[in-house]
Amino acid sequence: MAGKKTIVYIDGQNFHHGLEQTCGLDSRYINIRKFVEDVLVSHGKQLEAIKYYSAKFPLERNAYKHGRDAAFFTNLEEKQNIRVIEGKFLTPHDLRLPPREKGVDVRLATDLIFDAFLGNYEVAYIISSDTDLVPAIKQIKENGNFKGIVINNFSFNKLNDFINTCDYVGLIFPNKIKKYYDPSWFSVSQGSIKALLDKHRKK
Repeated sequence: MAGKKTIVYIDGQNFHHGLEQTCGLDSRYINIRKFVEDVLVSHGKQLEAIKYYSAKFPLERNAYKHGRDAAFFTNLEEKQNIRVIEGKFLTPHDLRLPPREKGVDVRLATDLIFDAFLGNYEVAYIISSDTDLVPAIKQIKENGNFKGIVINNFSFNKLNDFINTCDYVGLIFPNKIKKYYDPSWFSVSQGSIKALLDKHRKK
């Protein structure tokens, strides 16, 4: 018998910075699919999709970082079968100000609601500590048409907004996530970054 249909939604930048601050690790070297399958959805669930929300660093600010992000997204799609949904960065004209990611949380929240409406999942896991996602979760939990849907949150710190909204809130423990860290998992040369950058420019 198939388990409950499950989708995992990952706020890429939030996950990246949380892992860096908590564990001192770079998320590009994490086998995310293996972590998800082993830790989150291993029992009684049917994993329909893993969706990763992020954006490539602005090309006009740093071509290398832009190309590295393109290579990483390709790694997620081709090696881990993770769907990448891209937002964008806002780039201030003042070069002293850093670029700021825009639209990623909105896309995640929109997908969460539409996937519920379309019956694409019975269980959702949201990997993020961004409380901007809470209103979308409330819309689903308070809508009578979505009875039975379970929404869980995992991040590096428990937040009351999620605790009061989600069915379950869990911590990503450093000792567990470190098991899925391997620097050889994502290794690219300057040449391959350039090739992938050219490929993504054509999209």
